Amino acid sequence: MEALTFDIDAIAQGAQGVLRFGIGPAVASLFLKDTLAEICTEHRDLVPRFEVAFWTSCEGKLINREIDMFIGGFASPPNDDRFEFTPLYNDTIVALAHKDHPILLRSAITLEDLIHYPVLGFPSAIDTWRSLTSVESLELFQRNVPGSVMPDPLQLLPVISKTNQIVVVPDLNWRAVKKEHPDIVELKVERLRGMAHMYFVHLAGAELPDCYAQLVAAFKNQLAVIRRSET
Repeated sequence: MEALTFDIDAIAQGAQGVLRFGIGPAVASLFLKDTLAEICTEHRDLVPRFEVAFWTSCEGKLINREIDMFIGGFASPPNDDRFEFTPLYNDTIVALAHKDHPILLRSAITLEDLIHYPVLGFPSAIDTWRSLTSVESLELFQRNVPGSVMPDPLQLLPVISKTNQIVVVPDLNWRAVKKEHPDIVELKVERLRGMAHMYFVHLAGAELPDCYAQLVAAFKNQLAVIRRSET
């Protein structure tokens, strides 16, 4: 009821639409701030109301119509007829270490080499950072962790710049800040695979207000900005 009152008040005060959406943490850390800045600058009659949360939380809120859209990542393309999924981007998983890491002395780096340091990852099953100390756990991580499950994929960069630990994060998040961390490098690891598939998600058959076209466009604009900055 409080949320409904907020929406009605916002429209009564001149807003043309209230954007109610959830967003995965990794996507949020990548470009939520700049997307909101674009919305507030270019579409001042829209009111963003959002929460940063995992899909497990936002799924129920979509069904209950507490939010209209979710933007976030999945480990594999979803197969759920209750929702419509519109692709935003796909991202690979990369391993990072400091530039003087002893593993760089190897002519080739394998998954078996990585786990001796160990690798730090954020497996979705336990919702916390932990060491991945076996090839099996690292491969499971790659298959199952979507980018949006990580609370802040880059929060451990200060740790790996001072230790021999290795961190595994989504590639686009890393490239957005790469120039700020000249002491950290990307490792070329054999068999290191993993994809995070980022989508806009809403209820199947639901008619979204026109204002969501502006939200989608703003996210795509900021994605293009990040990709241009890589070149």
